[in-house]
Amino acid sequence: LALSSYHLRVVPWLGGITGGPGGRQKQRDELRCIFEGQADARSVAAAAAATGFFLFAAGDNSRSRDVPSMTEMDNLDAPISYEDASGRRVEVPEVTVRETIIWGAGADTADNGEDGVTGVRCSFDFQGRPALIVVLAHAAVQGDAVRASAAAACVRRQSELCDETLAAFWRMAARAVVHHGGFEDMRLNAGAFQNVAHLHLKVFVDHEEFVRAWSDHPVLVRLKEARQLRALAVQQQQQGPQQYRQQKPERGKQSKAPIEPQFGTHTR
Repeated sequence: LALSSYHLRVVPWLGGITGGPGGRQKQRDELRCIFEGQADARSVAAAAAATGFFLFAAGDNSRSRDVPSMTEMDNLDAPISYEDASGRRVEVPEVTVRETIIWGAGADTADNGEDGVTGVRCSFDFQGRPALIVVLAHAAVQGDAVRASAAAACVRRQSELCDETLAAFWRMAARAVVHHGGFEDMRLNAGAFQNVAHLHLKVFVDHEEFVRAWSDHPVLVRLKEARQLRALAVQQQQQGPQQYRQQKPERGKQSKAPIEPQFGTHTR
């Protein structure tokens, strides 16, 4: 496809050859409409039914925007702190990156890698959403794991990885799916479609299954609390100007009486 900036998504395939793409309920109709209009829809449906999933990509090489990086991504003992491309600031000072890791590189358990590839890790979503995030830690995969062209920068594309590391990256995502008995969708962005400048794969799972597996985990509890506080702060900021506009006419009515006799009434 020769796309340098794209959004890639994997969704379950529901049913046999006469079935269709799954994913989040609110997006299924849109996916079906796009897919069923393609000339090769039947052959793709047969392949999707055989494998159990449907993959598609949408991209635009003309899209351009600055994508910030997470400066402390490889400092696992640093607190969570970053800003994404939309300007959203995520701060969770009481949680370190290491504490969010469930499996793979940097985990507190003996499980420190996927098939010997030590740079792959899977963690909770820093924003406390019902998803697990697969990340490739650049500092941990120097040498043969990363192509020479990417040696001086953070890893942002799958094409920068050798076959072994790329396979381990996706196997970690499969591990998250198996752990929850399925998934809603997987999402990977590249180039200008990224919100944070590093390679990461988001595995969204059924909310009830996610709660059943992790609701009592203390780190997830803190991540969700921090998310709720950020949402409350945004709500208060939005309500502030509205409250001011609602109160302003009241002040105008109070000052209108003494002014009108002197200057007369008029409209603007």
